Amino acid sequence: WFASALERETQHPNFNQLQTWALTFSRETARSRKVGLGRIGNPILDCLHRYLRWDDRGTCFALWRVSPLVKPSEIRLFLRFDFVIEIGLKAVSAIAKAHPELSEAALHRRGDMAFPPISRSLWLSEDLEEPDELIRAELDRPYQQSPTDTNINQGRWPSVQSHYDLGNWPHLCRAARAAAVDAVARQLDLAQLTHELAARLELDTIVVKEQSQSRIQALSQSPREAGLAQKEWGMEMKMREALLAGIHEHGIRLDAAGAVFLAGVPLSP
Repeated sequence: WFASALERETQHPNFNQLQTWALTFSRETARSRKVGLGRIGNPILDCLHRYLRWDDRGTCFALWRVSPLVKPSEIRLFLRFDFVIEIGLKAVSAIAKAHPELSEAALHRRGDMAFPPISRSLWLSEDLEEPDELIRAELDRPYQQSPTDTNINQGRWPSVQSHYDLGNWPHLCRAARAAAVDAVARQLDLAQLTHELAARLELDTIVVKEQSQSRIQALSQSPREAGLAQKEWGMEMKMREALLAGIHEHGIRLDAAGAVFLAGVPLSP
């Protein structure tokens, strides 16, 4: 997972292991210690991101929580959805495939600049309603060791079934996700946000276009350089058109999901 962060061509005078370089998130430390700066695009950070996306631990969970907010005989189910709202990358990926000389990762970062990713978390009850603040605070409490909290692993689902009917579980999860997507779209007013981001990119494109045209005119005495500048501007326009399409085709990606059963009694074996 971290192979691309290793310096395979670098040889150390004292030992033969593959080399990595010191890294810091502080710009001042990087300058004073003359080490790498940990920012998006650094190979180590890119490798770490890919690894985290591969490891699904924490992206899907289920928990049984004994709570004083419910009656001893009561069980209330709540589903949590963590969304990332981001630019659509279909057009951007198509540009990268058509032009291998372009870095798809760099294009994706430009997409993040045009449409800064937004993270939103939402709780819904089994009735597809958002809980009140008191219940939400109870749901957001950090995990505590049994008997208060019990992680529902694969072997414990039969015990849950003995307390709570899971026959409608697949339909409930799909319906809750759809309702959560709609709720997030309403909360963010995505139609208005999309309009504002698209207008900002179009305005920026006008400015960049004027600057590029001035540069091309300034190079009129050098046809070769003027031609290269014109070619660069043509590619820039293709990328900006792809970014604009991505803004309008933004996506709401489910990053993590979970279920919490608030109950008046512990989960029996």
